[in-house]
Order: sequence, then C-alpha cells, then structure tokens
Amino acid sequence: MNAGSDAYWVKEGLDERRTAFDSAYNYFLLIFLVDKLAGPRYQLLKSYSRFAMEFTSLYSANWSASKEWINGDKTRADADEISRTLFDCVNLTRNYLRWVHLRKDKDRTRDDSFILSALINKTAGIVENVHGLDEGCFDLRIHY
Repeated sequence: MNAGSDAYWVKEGLDERRTAFDSAYNYFLLIFLVDKLAGPRYQLLKSYSRFAMEFTSLYSANWSASKEWINGDKTRADADEISRTLFDCVNLTRNYLRWVHLRKDKDRTRDDSFILSALINKTAGIVENVHGLDEGCFDLRIHY
C-alpha cells in the first residue's frame, strides 16, 4: 500500500487452518475488491487520468495564455497550473476511491464529505484558471 497500490488481497495458505467461514469471507473480500476496482468509479478515474496526461502532453504546449472564447470573454489561463490542478484532482479522486469507496465499513460519511468537498473546490480551480477568474471566486461553502 505504501508503494501506491489501492488494495491488496492475500490468498490463504493451508498452514493457516482457517475455518470454512473465514475461507469464505476471505474469498468474499477478493470478489469485493475485484468488483470495486473494475467498476465504473475506477473506470472514471482511468479516463480522468488519461485526460490529464493528454492535456499535459498535447494541449498545454499549444494552450494560449490569452484566449478569446465564443462569448467574448478573454482568459489569462496558465496551462502549467491547469495541468497541475488536473493531476491534483486525479490524486484526490484516487484517494477518495481508496479511503471511502474501497472501505467495507459503514462509518465513512465524514471522510466522504471532506474528500469530496476538497475535490469540488480543486475542480472549481480549473474553471477559475481556464476562464481567467480570480482565485476563490467560487465560494462553494454553504452559509447558514
């Protein structure tokens, strides 16, 4: 896990002498992990990561620091900053999947909200940069 894996599973050995229930549960964990790691959320992460890499290698070199959009808005976007923010979003998404989606326990609401709000705010940074908006113009916090 320290080397970057999102999950791991350990096949039981004969010398462990597990009960039938423990063996069944161990194989349930394998099925659980395969289902989660091959599921739509990880496929989204794969697409997101691919887009970040393509932007960095293809588009950032051709991205104009000053661009005029169809509606007449002009941007002062920084392609390097957009690229860094995209990779930050990929990493936040991966951490969300590791810490929340792959967990088997039910008590994860606080972690879920914290990670998702960080991801939303980081993604808003991409919009701010692309459209040349002042940093923090999207205040996504809820005020009571």
